[in-house]
Amino acid sequence: MKKIIVISLILVLSTLALPLAIAQEDVLPPDVDYEPEIRMTRLFAYSQETLSPELVERAEMYTHNFQIGGGSGPSNGPTLTTYSFVRNAPIGSEDWNFSLWASGDGPVNIDISLFIDGTELDQVNSGGISLSEEKQRIDFTGGNLPDNISIDQTLSIRWTVNSDAIPFVEISECTIHWGSAETPTNLTISAGMYQIDDPYLENEGTPFRGEGENYSRSEVVWAVQARWALGEEQLVKDTLVMHANDGGNDLFLKPNGEGTKSDSGIYRWEIEEWHDGVILSAHVMWNDSSGVHGMTNQVVEMMDPKGPSILSSGLKNTLFFLTIPVLIGVGFWLKGRYQTLEEKGKETGHGPGKEGDLKRLVLATTFLIAGINNALILYTFHTRELGASEDIVILHLCLLAFGLGAFGPIWGAIADKWGHRKQLMTFAIIGSSLLMLTFPFLPLNAYILVSTLQIALFSAVRMAVAVGTEWYPEHKGEFLGVLYAFASFAAAIGSMVCSKLYVTLLPTSATFAMLGIVGVSVPALLIGAWMIMQFEGDEFSWPVWMLKGGKKPEAVKLTISEKLSMFRGMLRFESKWALLCLLGVILVAIPRGAVVLTALRYLEVVGFDVDFTGLLEAWAVIAVLILYAVIGRVCDDRGPQTVLLWSAAAYGTLWSIFSIGLPPLIAVLIFVVPIYPMLLVSNDALMAKFTNNEERNRGIGMASLVAFLGQGIGILAGFFVLGFLITSGKTDIVAYETFYRANVPLWIIAIAFTYLLAKRIDASENVIDAEISE
Repeated sequence: MKKIIVISLILVLSTLALPLAIAQEDVLPPDVDYEPEIRMTRLFAYSQETLSPELVERAEMYTHNFQIGGGSGPSNGPTLTTYSFVRNAPIGSEDWNFSLWASGDGPVNIDISLFIDGTELDQVNSGGISLSEEKQRIDFTGGNLPDNISIDQTLSIRWTVNSDAIPFVEISECTIHWGSAETPTNLTISAGMYQIDDPYLENEGTPFRGEGENYSRSEVVWAVQARWALGEEQLVKDTLVMHANDGGNDLFLKPNGEGTKSDSGIYRWEIEEWHDGVILSAHVMWNDSSGVHGMTNQVVEMMDPKGPSILSSGLKNTLFFLTIPVLIGVGFWLKGRYQTLEEKGKETGHGPGKEGDLKRLVLATTFLIAGINNALILYTFHTRELGASEDIVILHLCLLAFGLGAFGPIWGAIADKWGHRKQLMTFAIIGSSLLMLTFPFLPLNAYILVSTLQIALFSAVRMAVAVGTEWYPEHKGEFLGVLYAFASFAAAIGSMVCSKLYVTLLPTSATFAMLGIVGVSVPALLIGAWMIMQFEGDEFSWPVWMLKGGKKPEAVKLTISEKLSMFRGMLRFESKWALLCLLGVILVAIPRGAVVLTALRYLEVVGFDVDFTGLLEAWAVIAVLILYAVIGRVCDDRGPQTVLLWSAAAYGTLWSIFSIGLPPLIAVLIFVVPIYPMLLVSNDALMAKFTNNEERNRGIGMASLVAFLGQGIGILAGFFVLGFLITSGKTDIVAYETFYRANVPLWIIAIAFTYLLAKRIDASENVIDAEISE
């Protein structure tokens, strides 16, 4: 048993190489090229030296006096210059316009000069102007603008007033006004000066159960990136508005957060509650300082109905590593339970004929059942990653359960008739390993088919279960409990490691994620096959009844008719109780398959990621393996029929409450309550109790068939019901909960039947006769 514990520790501790936490990186704006729209842009005169992208209400004036009229010479005004350009500004037209307001007395003419980095590009004269006290607008039009104003360049303009008054006879005066709404002296050019990108989600928010069918989201943050060539002053921020559509309701919101730099800015809209958490739609509108109205494209973000994970990456990693010491402690506790079983076998003279065969049986069976556990947990998650809808995911789960159950009795019937259990199990394990190697490269339909075939090979493990009941005829229940406890121990480790690997590799691709599972699972399966091949005792290869006098049976060639006869009479048993027990099991199994086996998928829809559901399954398995180790003894003491009743009552009560639609964390607590050991061990123990040696392999196989067939029926019902509800417009979460509530009557029927069955078996005077003597 040290081997099992050491291998387990290696697998779990190897995951220490995985990141302990995924850093929460800032959400960067989308990478969009800066290709601003060419717009008419006004640059306003401001103070005595600046061309500003916005109109600032600060009235200024500059007066030119010509005391001797035209003899006074030209009078230059201030040179108004832009800030340095922080981005290239493409020019849409070489034309430019300049408007100024002037008042005064006498005739003048005005020259306007345009400069780039102090180099004159153009000069335009107004012609003769007769001034008065009333302010008048004077327009200038010029050209010669370059194709582009480059980074760090500046654009300047200067006016020069010339007097047209008669020298020394007339005087003239000219005052230029700017910096007010009445006198907005400005330069107008056609250029790409700023760009506002489409809005994006900076924070998707946290999903919560709102009033509608879809999850709502809290703390949603929309943002837009604005970039400019001169400055944000060109945008009139009071007019920057987000028009959002929240489930048909129009929202008009102003930004409540921003962060600006010299060349760009991020404007944010923080929304406390977004009612429709699946469809997030918005666009942004604004006016600029030139009076141009702008609007982005409408952005529609379709979110996963389950939203982001309920638990943070750091918390999930913390829970992951806290589980490791628990597994170590449970592993050593299981070792003690195993030694107790060995001692009891020696006291009664039972057990394997060859030293070491029990260890080999437990180890090989452990890896096989752990593989089954991984199949039922992670295979269907991969199905979803390959693009399957929720009803197809449930159908795949149904096929896996059906394949596992249906082929159990077939393997058992072959073993009862032909023997050679060692060869059969070796073939099954190696075949399942080879099939698994193809998983990462299969498309959806082929993956569903091949994985179902693989789990049918996995069901050969039922032969190993039958072997143990032959080795320990007086302690069948205890053997089954210890065997399943070890298998669950390995399943817990496999669930943790494989789910962690899958989620870590999934960002690369689903193929790489599945390769991670294959890399862990296939070596474990091959170790199991090697253990089977090392069996030394004949009683593993051959059922007890075949080894008459301690000799191997002679090889017998069967006709086709005889081979087919192995599969006839599958439901014929000497004891009358066998079929009634199977009926009780299937009544419990149907709602269990419908509700319990689909619950992990439901929890993923609620908001738990696959790495947490894998960890959650590990917790559930830790809980059930402890119960496995003791429930077998309870079956021996109180009778498996009583334990079957307990399983029905526990399932029916807790999972009927689960179907109400509990808060996620409370639903998790119900999920980890260990009930399955009572159903599984009591099922196998009942068939071991009410079958003779010649029926044992088939009986144990039928126990598996009935359990998994019932669960498959429940899952198949989920496929049809969920498919109908989802296509009818119901969300995934509502569809699941509606289906779960429909199973409450089935729980009631299961509890009633198992109660009557237990009561009849306990009260029957012929039970001893019904229990076939060994």
